[in-house]
Amino acid sequence: MRVDPVVKASPFLDHDARFTEDQIRTMSADYTMGLNEAGNVQIKISFIESADLHTFAPLTVNPDSVSVVEGSICLELAPEDRAAFFRFNVE
Repeated sequence: MRVDPVVKASPFLDHDARFTEDQIRTMSADYTMGLNEAGNVQIKISFIESADLHTFAPLTVNPDSVSVVEGSICLELAPEDRAAFFRFNVE
């Protein structure tokens, strides 16, 4: 009898069929990606900014400041006279 060493060494050998996809989705507390109305995966990232780390306000992103650079999403912010802190939320 031949035993495939890759299969034998797999930590998922007996675990792959324990849960259905629907059961795994139900167990998930929060999704970082969701499906849009067309059924496509969509990631929404929103930003908030603060000058003092106490009061935060939504940051309006200009579509011209968003680009793709070497496969990564790039958001360019113009320098200003004041310092700012940024937080982001992923939906």
